[in-house]
Amino acid sequence: MNKTVSASRSRQVLYHSTSVPPVKVLQEGLVQHLGQGHSEESVWVFQAGWLPSGVIFLSARPGKYEGKYVYAVDVEGLKLLADYPSLVDKGAYVDPDEGILYWERRGDVPRAIRPMVDEENSISKEDLSGTDTLIVTGTAAVEGPIPPSRVVVYKHK
Repeated sequence: MNKTVSASRSRQVLYHSTSVPPVKVLQEGLVQHLGQGHSEESVWVFQAGWLPSGVIFLSARPGKYEGKYVYAVDVEGLKLLADYPSLVDKGAYVDPDEGILYWERRGDVPRAIRPMVDEENSISKEDLSGTDTLIVTGTAAVEGPIPPSRVVVYKHK
């Protein structure tokens, strides 16, 4: 049961790094680890209910986050969710009561989403998609667990 892969060009593939060994992942799939790969300050996203509790963070680049094992994940047909913590890690501030992310200065707003922010340099969480954060930060999220049929070992560090 040793499934390994190089990134497939025919499917949409993102990557997940973790310390969970292949034998477990290839039997049970990927499950969420609260706050893995993000700062402690960004764990608010779960507490505020901005993302579902079982979310799995994925990256466009293998090995972006720490973890002994890197898995390629077939996300074809899955809804990509915005990775709000990565935007916070890149300088966004959060107003959880208003449901917005904002930047102090227009120049701080990532170029890819500048056209989407209002005159106060803010954007509603509902207006950001997983594709948007994938472009800005190279990351997105999907609701987990991710079944083993969508996961293959990319490499072992």
